[in-house]
Order: sequence, then C-alpha cells, then structure tokens
Amino acid sequence: MKSKLEWEETFKALTDPILLLDRHHNIIRCNNRLDDLPGKNYGDPQKSKCYRYVWGHENKCENCKLDEVYENQAPAYHRVQLESGKTYDVYYYPVFNVNQEIYSVIQHIKDVTEQIKIEAQLMQSGKLAAIGEMAAGVAHELNSPMTVIIGNSQMIMRDGGIDQNNADLLEDIVNCGLRCKKIIQNLLTFSRQDQRPMSRTSLNKVVERVLSLIQYQINRNNVDIELDLDPKLPDVLANEHQLDQVLINLLLNARDALENNPGEKKIFISTGLRRAEEGASVVATVTDNGEGILPENIMKIFNPFFTSKEATRGTGLGLSVSLGIAEAHGGTIEVVSKPGRGSSFTLAIPVDCPEN
Repeated sequence: MKSKLEWEETFKALTDPILLLDRHHNIIRCNNRLDDLPGKNYGDPQKSKCYRYVWGHENKCENCKLDEVYENQAPAYHRVQLESGKTYDVYYYPVFNVNQEIYSVIQHIKDVTEQIKIEAQLMQSGKLAAIGEMAAGVAHELNSPMTVIIGNSQMIMRDGGIDQNNADLLEDIVNCGLRCKKIIQNLLTFSRQDQRPMSRTSLNKVVERVLSLIQYQINRNNVDIELDLDPKLPDVLANEHQLDQVLINLLLNARDALENNPGEKKIFISTGLRRAEEGASVVATVTDNGEGILPENIMKIFNPFFTSKEATRGTGLGLSVSLGIAEAHGGTIEVVSKPGRGSSFTLAIPVDCPEN
C-alpha cells in the first residue's frame, strides 16, 4: 500500500505529461500536466482516446508508436512538430505484468522547443566561429599590403610632378584602398563578435556596416538596394555584432527570394522609431519584391531547420537563430508576406529593454 502511494505521488509530481495507455489508445491514467498540449483536454481523460485528448485528432496519430510497442515489446520514440512551432519528444515504455505480458504503456511527452532553439544557436555559433577565424586571418593578411598601397600612392601624390590623368588614377587607387581598409576592419570586427558585451548601439550603423560586407554580393545578383535610415534614431543597448548577424540573415534571405523574379529586383531597407503603449522600439525593416511566403509556411519559418531552399543552400537555422537573438534583446522579428508580391521582415529592439 505504501509503495503504491509513493508511486502515485511520483506520478503526480513529474513536470512532464505522463499517461498510461492500453493497446486501444484509451487513457488508463494520466497526471495533471496535459493543459499545455493542443488536444481537447477537457472532461474525464480516462474516458478518452489519447489522440483526441492529447493531440486533438479524431483518428490515430500518423506516427504513433503505441502499436509498435505492443508488437515488439520494446520502448519506442518519435518527435512531433506542430504548426504552432512547438516540438515534443514522445517516449513509449511497455509495462509488464508478472507473466511478462504487456498490460499497458507509459507515454512520456517532453516539450523540447527551447532545447532545439538552443541547439540551433550553438550549431550556428560554431559555424560563425569558424567563419570569424577565417575572416580574421584573411583580414590580417590583407591589411598590411593595403596599408602599403595607400601609403605609397599618397606619397607619390604629395611629391607632385605628375600629370592630371595620373593624379586622378592615384586618387582612385587611394579611395579604393580606403574602401578595402574599411571592409577589412569590418571583417575583423565581425570575427570578434562574441567577445564584446552589450553597448550603446546605432541600428543605422549596423545596417551600414552589414552593407559594406555583403552589398556587392547582393548587387552581383542584379538586385538594387534602397535605403531610408532615420537620422534621429536613438541608440539601444545591444550586442551590435549579434545584430549584424540578424541583418545579414534577413538581407541574404531577401536576395534569395528575388532569385526567380523575372522583373526588377529590389530590396528596401528602412529604420525608424516605433511608439506603443508598452514602450518605444527601434526597428529595421527589410522588404523585397520577391516570390513571397506561402500562408501555410508563415507559422513555420522561424522553426529550427525549416527551409524552402535547396539542401545545399540553406540549413533552416538563420531565422530561428535571428529570432533568438532578437528575443534575447527583449525584442522580436515580425513578418508580413504576400505570395507573388514579396515579404517584409522587421527587427524590433526596445529602447529600454528590461533584459538590459
């Protein structure tokens, strides 16, 4: 009697949903942790089918492992991904009687949505660390010869004795060299992105810095970029290099969305201040006139590993990681899209972030 009571108390104390099921999908028992699941979980669960009470289906779930457990007499597992973005790991454990016959199955449901987001961020961070290390090496190798090119050109210009045509050529060399130096400096800054704490950050400068790194890559695809940056935009407390990462992801996604556009390809970038009852936020919006996003995919695009690109071109982590960064700053990423007309992604960061 005591051991049975202890088992019941343990059953109730577990924080994850736990159910005891018979082979006909009837709920024999369950704890009181089912409220957050999507099913029609009202009434008496012991008079309900698990697929209806837990998941809201009228028929057996497509990937249900219950029959498999009864047949193989061994534990089983599968993952459930919902359109809401929630992800659950579902475990099945057979329960045997004294005759070693299965008389029920324990179903353990674990919400792993946040865990997957963290894993995705770690994976992306690892890739960025490798890219950053390579960028630092390239930047250091280019920095010295570029300094010599600029310095020698400026010395020749100061010495005089050259005609106007050659002077113009030297001035072009200096200007292009200075532009290359700026790109090199941005590469070095990008390679050190995880080493800097939160600081007062201008979203306009983030946009300008990111464009200095990838504008050529975008223009090469015959895409025009238009800017409308609010000169009075207030600074926010942020990790500016994480914001770099978000803007890079949004811009490259916009470029990819324009790939099959037969007409004029445009990306419009704007910044501004948004005021609301809950407080003010600075926003950066990236708009394209590309193919847009299908309505059934809008709810999925921020899910880890969801991508509409070819396997060789996308991992499905960019938007998930970007949303994680925005939320870590107390903000969010909003999307508005119309198939065939284009999409707008807006990064919003509170001016006075509670996290900060």
